[in-house]
Amino acid sequence: MTETLFDLPRLPGVPVGKRLTLLDSGGERAVFFGTVAINVFDRDDKASEAACMAMLSRAGLACDVEIAEAFGHHRNTVRRHAARLAV
Repeated sequence: MTETLFDLPRLPGVPVGKRLTLLDSGGERAVFFGTVAINVFDRDDKASEAACMAMLSRAGLACDVEIAEAFGHHRNTVRRHAARLAV
């Protein structure tokens, strides 16, 4: 049996798959890959949010279901945005 010495504090934000974190702060949203922000956009900018979801999906950084859950959308919405980006 392995004992834990202490519990680590939970990192802020919403996990997106195993490697990404979505963070809301001050009216902006940022997606982090580890400690590096790979996308930052205004919370109210739906076009930038769609582009971010599409980029994450097309790059394979997380599955569409994980992306959809983090952003509060259905997985079909993520797939639709990714298809538009591919054109």
